[in-house]
Amino acid sequence: MTLAVIIATGRAPGPDPIPAAAVPVPPPGASGTASVTVLGRLLGQLDRLGVAERRLITRPDLAPPLRKDGHDPVECEDTAADLREIARLARGARASVVLLPGDLVISDEQLARLVLDAADRPVTAVTVRWAGGRARPVRVDAAGRVASAGSAFHRVSAPTAGFPGPLRVGEQRTVQAADVAESLAELLELPGALPPPIALSSSPDEEYDALELMLVGLVRAGMPVTAQATVPELVCRRVATPEEACAAVETAERADERRVRLRAAVKRDDGWFATYAVSSWSPLLVRLAAWFGLTPNKVTLASAGLAALAAFWFAGGTRGGMITGAVLFYLAFVLDCVDGQLARYTRRYSRLGAWLDSVLDRAKEYVVYAGLAVGASAAAWDGGPHVANVWILTVAALVLQTVRHMIDFSFGDRPRRPAPDTPATPLTVADDPGGTGGTSRPAPAGTAERLSRATAGVPVAHWAKKIIVLPIGERFAVISLTAALGDARLTFAVLLVWGWIAACYTLTGRAMRALHG
Repeated sequence: MTLAVIIATGRAPGPDPIPAAAVPVPPPGASGTASVTVLGRLLGQLDRLGVAERRLITRPDLAPPLRKDGHDPVECEDTAADLREIARLARGARASVVLLPGDLVISDEQLARLVLDAADRPVTAVTVRWAGGRARPVRVDAAGRVASAGSAFHRVSAPTAGFPGPLRVGEQRTVQAADVAESLAELLELPGALPPPIALSSSPDEEYDALELMLVGLVRAGMPVTAQATVPELVCRRVATPEEACAAVETAERADERRVRLRAAVKRDDGWFATYAVSSWSPLLVRLAAWFGLTPNKVTLASAGLAALAAFWFAGGTRGGMITGAVLFYLAFVLDCVDGQLARYTRRYSRLGAWLDSVLDRAKEYVVYAGLAVGASAAAWDGGPHVANVWILTVAALVLQTVRHMIDFSFGDRPRRPAPDTPATPLTVADDPGGTGGTSRPAPAGTAERLSRATAGVPVAHWAKKIIVLPIGERFAVISLTAALGDARLTFAVLLVWGWIAACYTLTGRAMRALHG
């Protein structure tokens, strides 16, 4: 559940007090029909995302046009009152809170990413390519977090992006966000605490923007704020005139948002085999699965079924069975990638699906181990493509892989040393001291982390580090290739040798990280 708080305090240029949110735009795909307003378009998008709880904030002189359009805004005299209303709503919310400017034109996909995809993050701010305009500058660090944010008073050194206004606060951080909003309101009401605001060149407003101040306050309070960057095809832009609104809407409607969402569904940091041997063509299967209405869990079960068939063919011990099993096992891994891509493409996530995928990944691998061992035993009697039974190698490979999984999970669950506290940067300071914006400085990197960062930008080293740990894609590839071209003994020999190298490499790196803290 999500609460949307819309700040419709921006003004359209002209002598009459008209909110920029009431600027007309053509409805999607329509020509010659009645226009809707920028705010009406935004509310329609929220309706389609299932965000039924909304609150609208505006100025007293801007309220009549909004009420004429059927809205029921809360009237606030100034930015301080906006912030106090935001604090009140956030403190009473029992859900995440999305803060949006009322004069925003945003692509459906970009809004969905903010409302639906950022659920596990404390705070998320949409960022755009820094090009001035009605977006305040921000600096995003290498980890994808907002390190410094600007306002009509606060400056940003070396900006890397712009902030057009959309901000999402997770349910676990709404109380802290309310405290930040109240602190900002008190600061605005304190005479001389902040100088008169510096308006943006394209903005007719002459007051501080509540959303910009909220981002500054959250960042300078040390709260982790994830930057959700827009891709070039998507639009996230504040407008003030009908011409600006129409241009932004037309740009948004031209984008193939399904293609953008499909591209984003494919992991960018996957293993080498998954990236080049699967993800290069699996999006075709994702679209086909979505067209047939398949759920990610059904694809997961289909992957497990293919793995079971592969084990059956391996168990025959014939050369044809080994090749057939290898092809089926490769296709099982393809579907193992497709289920996650389909979940991200259709936004049909579930804890059951994540658990099922994890459990069946282990089951698929181990049942194929058994199939290969049975096949080797059968072939040893009739002169098939094996020389003897391989049960000892099978058990050794299974134990090694189980121990590796145990080490991986235990390392992920280990208690971590908290980062040292850093005093928050005062909001009365215009610059971001030290280029940090008041966020906590990262702890000094250990040897393992320094080596990892030093080689991150070298493609050969990047892929070598991914391949050497023998991830699931490479394991499935080893099983398929060695089974098709050799025999079960070769399969388990490669798995054991490579697995021990991977275990030593992983254990060394994690021991160094654990000792460093």
